[in-house]
Formats: sequence, C-alpha cells, structure tokens
Amino acid sequence: MIAPGAWAKELVPGAAAHRVIPRRVVQGWYLAHRPEDFHPDRFGVFERVGDLNAYGFPSLDGATVKVGIKFETHPEIDDLGNVSRTVDPAFALRLADVVRVLPGLRPDPVSPQTGIEGIVADLVIDGASTRDIDFLAPERFEPASAK
Repeated sequence: MIAPGAWAKELVPGAAAHRVIPRRVVQGWYLAHRPEDFHPDRFGVFERVGDLNAYGFPSLDGATVKVGIKFETHPEIDDLGNVSRTVDPAFALRLADVVRVLPGLRPDPVSPQTGIEGIVADLVIDGASTRDIDFLAPERFEPASAK
C-alpha cells in the first residue's frame, strides 16, 4: 500500500506531475459518546453544506469519528520539507463549530492514530491488526454470485 499524500507529485510520472497540487487538509478525530451510533452500518460518510461546509466519516475503530472542514481551496503546500504542524486557532474554532452541530461527539479532538493510520501502522509493524479490517478486503468488490 502506498499513500504518499502531498508527496504524490514526486511519484507521478512525467507531464502529469504538474496536475498534482499538494494542499494542506486539517481534520480531527472525535470520541463518540455512544460509538455504536457511528458504526459504518448506521452512520455513513456525510457532507454538510451551507453555513458550515464540512464532511466526516463513520467510526472505523469503534471509538472515533473523523471530521474535516471543506474550503473552496485548501492552502497549497510549497515546501514539503517545511510544512507547518500547527493549526490556525481560527480554523480550530470552525472545526469546533462543526462538531457542536453533530450530536453525540465529544468536543475535543483526540490523536489521529485511532483511525486508518493506526490500522496501517498495525499492518506494517505487526503484519496484522486486532481491529476489524474486513471493510478493506478486496473481496468486498466481488459480485455476490462469485463468492
């Protein structure tokens, strides 16, 4: 698995590289009061448009929900070796506004290692994960008759 993020431009061959524009996207993971309410079977990917443009993903780890703010354009990253690791306080306040309108989430973000990043780390380091990763199985795309 390769997930280069902003470094994709360095991996895209030839003339297509100029089409890749790395951008900074800041997201937060929030603990749910009742994690079962945010399971993928009950809570899907969402997008809120209007007063707050935001998006989010159901809990893949049984504890957290991923939330982000959608901007017209996320800031471009000019120097991949020198990306700011701090979040603008105004951005943090906007993200908090989004979480306030999502009932069932605790207001303070937690470490992102609880999401897909943690699963990938498990697989790379240990060769397996104790988390439910059936949603990643390539077989999920097979027609029912082929199973």
